[in-house]
Amino acid sequence: MVRLEVGWYNMKLLWSILLAFVAFLLLPAATKASFTYSVTNIEQYDWLSDLYPYGTEIANEVRYWLGTKAGWTEKFYHKDSEVTKEDFGTSNIGYQGLDESDFHWHTGHGLWANYDIALSSYSPWNPWATVDSNDVRKKWDLENEWVVIQSCYVLGDPAWRDSLKYSHMIMGFSIVTYANSSFPETFFKYAIDYDWSIFDAFKKATILSFGSDVEAVIYVDSQDQLRDHLHGQGYVAPDEYPDDDLTFYYSWNCE
Repeated sequence: MVRLEVGWYNMKLLWSILLAFVAFLLLPAATKASFTYSVTNIEQYDWLSDLYPYGTEIANEVRYWLGTKAGWTEKFYHKDSEVTKEDFGTSNIGYQGLDESDFHWHTGHGLWANYDIALSSYSPWNPWATVDSNDVRKKWDLENEWVVIQSCYVLGDPAWRDSLKYSHMIMGFSIVTYANSSFPETFFKYAIDYDWSIFDAFKKATILSFGSDVEAVIYVDSQDQLRDHLHGQGYVAPDEYPDDDLTFYYSWNCE
Protein backbone atom coordinates (compact mmCIF):
# COMPACT_ATOMS: atom_id res chain seq x y z
CA MET A 1 0.00 0.00 0.00
CA VAL A 2 2.81 2.40 0.85
CA ARG A 3 4.58 1.70 -2.42
CA LEU A 4 1.41 2.39 -4.38
CA GLU A 5 0.97 5.76 -2.66
CA VAL A 6 4.57 6.75 -3.32
CA GLY A 7 4.30 5.71 -6.97
CA TRP A 8 1.07 7.63 -7.42
CA TYR A 9 2.66 10.70 -5.83
CA ASN A 10 5.60 10.48 -8.20
CA MET A 11 3.25 10.10 -11.15
CA LYS A 12 1.30 13.19 -10.06
CA LEU A 13 4.55 15.10 -9.66
CA LEU A 14 5.72 14.04 -13.12
CA TRP A 15 2.44 15.12 -14.70
CA SER A 16 2.60 18.47 -12.88
CA ILE A 17 6.11 19.11 -14.18
CA LEU A 18 5.09 18.07 -17.70
CA LEU A 19 2.04 20.32 -17.72
CA ALA A 20 4.06 23.25 -16.40
CA PHE A 21 6.64 22.72 -19.16
CA VAL A 22 3.96 22.63 -21.85
CA ALA A 23 2.44 25.82 -20.46
CA PHE A 24 5.88 27.45 -20.54
CA LEU A 25 6.33 26.50 -24.20
CA LEU A 26 2.93 27.91 -25.11
CA LEU A 27 3.40 31.16 -23.20
CA PRO A 28 5.70 33.00 -25.65
CA ALA A 29 3.36 32.43 -28.60
CA ALA A 30 0.37 33.65 -26.63
CA THR A 31 2.31 36.68 -25.41
CA LYS A 32 3.52 37.62 -28.88
CA ALA A 33 0.00 37.37 -30.25
CA SER A 34 -1.12 39.87 -27.61
CA PHE A 35 1.26 42.52 -29.01
CA THR A 36 -0.40 44.64 -31.67
CA TYR A 37 0.55 46.92 -34.53
CA SER A 38 -1.21 49.06 -37.11
CA VAL A 39 -0.23 50.60 -40.45
CA THR A 40 -1.44 53.56 -42.48
CA ASN A 41 -0.24 54.00 -46.04
CA ILE A 42 -1.19 56.88 -48.33
CA GLU A 43 0.45 56.54 -51.71
CA GLN A 44 -2.29 57.91 -54.00
CA TYR A 45 -3.42 61.52 -53.68
CA ASP A 46 -6.00 63.73 -55.33
CA TRP A 47 -3.58 66.64 -55.72
CA LEU A 48 -0.13 65.73 -54.37
CA SER A 49 2.25 63.44 -56.25
CA ASP A 50 1.62 59.73 -55.81
CA LEU A 51 4.02 57.53 -53.88
CA TYR A 52 3.01 54.27 -55.57
CA PRO A 53 4.32 51.59 -55.27
CA TYR A 54 6.65 52.58 -52.43
CA GLY A 55 3.97 53.03 -49.80
CA THR A 56 2.73 49.48 -50.35
CA GLU A 57 6.26 48.11 -50.32
CA ILE A 58 6.94 49.84 -46.99
CA ALA A 59 3.64 48.63 -45.51
CA ASN A 60 4.36 45.08 -46.64
CA GLU A 61 7.75 45.16 -44.88
CA VAL A 62 6.18 46.37 -41.62
CA ARG A 63 3.46 43.72 -41.82
CA TYR A 64 6.00 40.98 -42.58
CA TRP A 65 8.40 41.84 -39.77
CA LEU A 66 5.83 42.45 -37.04
CA GLY A 67 3.05 40.16 -38.24
CA THR A 68 4.73 37.18 -39.90
CA LYS A 69 8.18 37.15 -38.31
CA ALA A 70 7.51 38.49 -34.79
CA GLY A 71 3.99 37.04 -34.52
CA TRP A 72 2.22 40.25 -33.49
CA THR A 73 -1.47 40.84 -34.19
CA GLU A 74 -2.47 43.46 -36.75
CA LYS A 75 -5.15 45.85 -35.48
CA PHE A 76 -5.69 47.53 -38.86
CA TYR A 77 -4.10 48.35 -42.18
CA HIS A 78 -5.67 51.34 -43.90
CA LYS A 79 -4.62 52.61 -47.30
CA ASP A 80 -5.19 55.79 -49.32
CA SER A 81 -8.77 57.08 -48.92
CA GLU A 82 -9.38 54.53 -46.12
CA VAL A 83 -6.97 56.51 -43.94
CA THR A 84 -8.84 58.99 -41.77
CA LYS A 85 -7.88 61.57 -39.20
CA GLU A 86 -9.24 59.24 -36.51
CA ASP A 87 -6.68 56.55 -37.45
CA PHE A 88 -4.04 58.79 -35.84
CA GLY A 89 -5.57 58.62 -32.40
CA THR A 90 -7.36 61.96 -32.40
CA SER A 91 -10.14 60.80 -30.06
CA ASN A 92 -10.17 59.60 -26.48
CA ILE A 93 -13.56 57.92 -26.83
CA GLY A 94 -14.86 55.24 -29.19
CA TYR A 95 -12.45 54.30 -31.96
CA GLN A 96 -8.97 55.52 -31.00
CA GLY A 97 -6.96 54.46 -34.06
CA LEU A 98 -3.24 53.96 -33.54
CA ASP A 99 -3.65 54.38 -29.79
CA GLU A 100 -5.27 50.94 -29.72
CA SER A 101 -2.03 49.27 -30.92
CA ASP A 102 1.44 49.02 -29.41
CA PHE A 103 3.26 50.11 -32.58
CA HIS A 104 2.14 52.19 -35.56
CA TRP A 105 3.87 53.00 -38.85
CA HIS A 106 2.61 55.70 -41.22
CA THR A 107 3.87 56.39 -44.73
CA GLY A 108 2.71 59.39 -46.74
CA HIS A 109 3.30 63.04 -47.57
CA GLY A 110 3.95 65.72 -44.96
CA LEU A 111 3.38 69.42 -45.63
CA TRP A 112 6.28 71.85 -45.34
CA ALA A 113 4.08 74.90 -44.67
CA ASN A 114 2.50 73.65 -41.43
CA TYR A 115 4.16 70.26 -40.62
CA ASP A 116 0.85 68.43 -41.02
CA ILE A 117 0.26 64.90 -42.30
CA ALA A 118 -1.59 65.12 -45.62
CA LEU A 119 -4.58 62.83 -46.14
CA SER A 120 -5.28 61.51 -49.63
CA SER A 121 -7.92 64.18 -50.43
CA TYR A 122 -5.70 67.12 -49.42
CA SER A 123 -5.49 70.01 -51.86
CA PRO A 124 -5.39 73.83 -51.70
CA TRP A 125 -9.18 73.61 -52.07
CA ASN A 126 -9.46 71.05 -49.28
CA PRO A 127 -6.79 72.20 -46.78
CA TRP A 128 -8.60 70.57 -43.85
CA ALA A 129 -7.75 67.04 -45.04
CA THR A 130 -4.75 66.87 -42.73
CA VAL A 131 -3.67 65.70 -39.29
CA ASP A 132 -1.86 68.32 -37.23
CA SER A 133 -0.11 68.23 -33.88
CA ASN A 134 -3.06 69.84 -32.11
CA ASP A 135 -5.33 66.99 -33.26
CA VAL A 136 -3.38 64.51 -31.15
CA ARG A 137 -2.26 66.68 -28.24
CA LYS A 138 -2.32 64.54 -25.05
CA LYS A 139 -4.39 61.92 -26.89
CA TRP A 140 -2.01 58.93 -26.96
CA ASP A 141 -2.79 57.48 -23.57
CA LEU A 142 -4.27 54.02 -24.17
CA GLU A 143 -2.21 51.13 -25.61
CA ASN A 144 0.34 52.78 -27.88
CA GLU A 145 4.06 52.92 -27.13
CA TRP A 146 5.78 53.75 -30.44
CA VAL A 147 4.90 55.62 -33.64
CA VAL A 148 6.93 56.02 -36.83
CA ILE A 149 5.90 58.76 -39.26
CA GLN A 150 7.75 58.24 -42.54
CA SER A 151 6.81 61.64 -43.97
CA CYS A 152 8.66 64.81 -44.88
CA TYR A 153 8.68 67.78 -42.46
CA VAL A 154 6.13 66.55 -39.89
CA LEU A 155 8.40 66.33 -36.86
CA GLY A 156 9.81 69.76 -37.63
CA ASP A 157 6.93 70.92 -35.45
CA PRO A 158 7.99 70.34 -31.83
CA ALA A 159 4.33 70.38 -30.77
CA TRP A 160 4.05 66.77 -32.02
CA ARG A 161 5.85 65.79 -28.80
CA ASP A 162 2.71 66.74 -26.89
CA SER A 163 0.94 63.66 -28.27
CA LEU A 164 2.98 61.56 -25.83
CA LYS A 165 0.76 61.44 -22.78
CA TYR A 166 1.49 57.80 -21.90
CA SER A 167 2.87 56.72 -25.27
CA HIS A 168 6.66 56.41 -25.24
CA MET A 169 8.18 57.58 -28.49
CA ILE A 170 7.45 59.23 -31.84
CA MET A 171 10.01 58.86 -34.64
CA GLY A 172 10.22 60.62 -37.98
CA PHE A 173 11.81 63.45 -39.93
CA SER A 174 11.96 67.24 -39.71
CA ILE A 175 12.86 68.05 -43.30
CA VAL A 176 12.68 66.16 -46.57
CA THR A 177 12.85 62.37 -46.54
CA TYR A 178 12.20 59.64 -49.08
CA ALA A 179 9.87 56.68 -49.55
CA ASN A 180 12.74 54.21 -49.24
CA SER A 181 11.16 50.76 -48.99
CA SER A 182 14.34 49.22 -47.53
CA PHE A 183 14.16 51.50 -44.50
CA PRO A 184 11.66 49.46 -42.43
CA GLU A 185 13.48 46.23 -43.28
CA THR A 186 16.73 47.70 -41.95
CA PHE A 187 15.03 49.04 -38.83
CA PHE A 188 13.36 45.74 -37.96
CA LYS A 189 16.49 43.73 -38.73
CA TYR A 190 18.31 45.60 -35.99
CA ALA A 191 15.32 45.76 -33.64
CA ILE A 192 14.23 42.11 -34.00
CA ASP A 193 17.11 40.04 -35.37
CA TYR A 194 19.79 41.86 -33.34
CA ASP A 195 17.62 42.90 -30.36
CA TRP A 196 18.78 46.51 -30.49
CA SER A 197 16.84 49.19 -28.65
CA ILE A 198 14.23 50.98 -30.74
CA PHE A 199 16.15 54.25 -30.53
CA ASP A 200 19.42 52.69 -31.72
CA ALA A 201 17.72 50.60 -34.43
CA PHE A 202 15.89 53.64 -35.80
CA LYS A 203 19.04 55.77 -35.80
CA LYS A 204 21.07 53.05 -37.50
CA ALA A 205 18.37 52.46 -40.13
CA THR A 206 18.09 56.15 -41.00
CA ILE A 207 21.85 56.48 -41.43
CA LEU A 208 22.03 53.40 -43.66
CA SER A 209 18.91 54.32 -45.67
CA PHE A 210 19.20 58.08 -46.27
CA GLY A 211 21.76 60.80 -46.92
CA SER A 212 22.98 63.95 -45.21
CA ASP A 213 20.05 65.96 -46.61
CA VAL A 214 17.70 64.04 -44.28
CA GLU A 215 17.32 64.98 -40.61
CA ALA A 216 15.77 62.31 -38.39
CA VAL A 217 13.98 63.17 -35.15
CA ILE A 218 12.86 61.27 -32.07
CA TYR A 219 10.73 62.60 -29.23
CA VAL A 220 10.64 60.36 -26.16
CA ASP A 221 8.49 60.78 -23.07
CA SER A 222 11.11 59.75 -20.48
CA GLN A 223 14.82 59.06 -20.58
CA ASP A 224 14.26 55.52 -19.32
CA GLN A 225 12.18 54.87 -22.47
CA LEU A 226 15.30 55.45 -24.57
CA ARG A 227 16.15 51.88 -23.56
CA ASP A 228 12.88 50.49 -24.93
CA HIS A 229 13.02 47.39 -27.11
CA LEU A 230 10.18 45.99 -29.15
CA HIS A 231 8.04 43.68 -27.05
CA GLY A 232 9.68 40.28 -26.86
CA GLN A 233 13.15 41.63 -27.74
CA GLY A 234 14.25 43.08 -24.42
CA TYR A 235 13.54 45.74 -21.84
CA VAL A 236 10.48 48.00 -22.15
CA ALA A 237 10.25 50.93 -19.73
CA PRO A 238 6.98 51.60 -17.92
CA ASP A 239 4.63 54.35 -19.04
CA GLU A 240 5.35 57.70 -17.46
CA TYR A 241 2.57 58.03 -14.92
CA PRO A 242 1.55 60.60 -13.99
CA ASP A 243 2.52 62.50 -17.12
CA ASP A 244 4.93 65.32 -16.23
CA ASP A 245 4.53 67.21 -19.56
CA LEU A 246 8.25 66.83 -20.26
CA THR A 247 9.71 65.14 -23.34
CA PHE A 248 13.21 64.68 -24.70
CA TYR A 249 14.32 65.62 -28.21
CA TYR A 250 17.00 63.95 -30.35
CA SER A 251 17.94 64.66 -33.97
CA TRP A 252 20.76 63.87 -36.37
CA ASN A 253 21.70 64.16 -40.01
CA CYS A 254 21.55 60.78 -41.73
CA GLU A 255 25.16 60.52 -42.86
